[in-house]
Amino acid sequence: MLGAGGVAYAGMRLVSAALRAGGHGASIEPVAVIAEEPVPVSGLIGGRPVAWVCRAAIVLAIVGVFGTWRNAGAVSLSGVDGPHDGWLVVIFGLIALAGVGALARGSWLGIVTVFGSAAVMIFTAVDNIVKDDSVLGGSSGWGVWLTVVAAVVLAAVAVLAAVRRLRPNTADAKSVSDAGSGAQPAGGG
Repeated sequence: MLGAGGVAYAGMRLVSAALRAGGHGASIEPVAVIAEEPVPVSGLIGGRPVAWVCRAAIVLAIVGVFGTWRNAGAVSLSGVDGPHDGWLVVIFGLIALAGVGALARGSWLGIVTVFGSAAVMIFTAVDNIVKDDSVLGGSSGWGVWLTVVAAVVLAAVAVLAAVRRLRPNTADAKSVSDAGSGAQPAGGG
């Protein structure tokens, strides 16, 4: 998809001269996005809503660490008590938080950072569920399940952002190609 000179996207955009100069008609000016710039993401995946979903998932995962991870009789352990590795969830949650802004802009670095951190968070919580069942007995608490669900949501957002980056919205691409060719919408003029 990259052309010569690192141009990732080149197209024509109609700019209404009537709005800017008070004249009639429209002018055409070229628009190019250089490969180093993040791919614009819009719609469901991309922008502020995605960043806030990621931040909320990270906060919920960290809250889950301090909630109950194991109930065994009268004993209740959190993610940082006993043999649990909840501290890894906190560390990788903070690493994911550092990549959220880049993910929201469609950067591969942000996508990989958030997905990798979410994968470690999921593995840590699930591994503790499996190990605790065979060693401590009892039942898994609400905190570990909150951590798992929040980390899965975080990973899903990263995967959707990657898909969005690889397969841009076809409606956006069609509207750009129509604008560049001067095509008029059906029934309009």
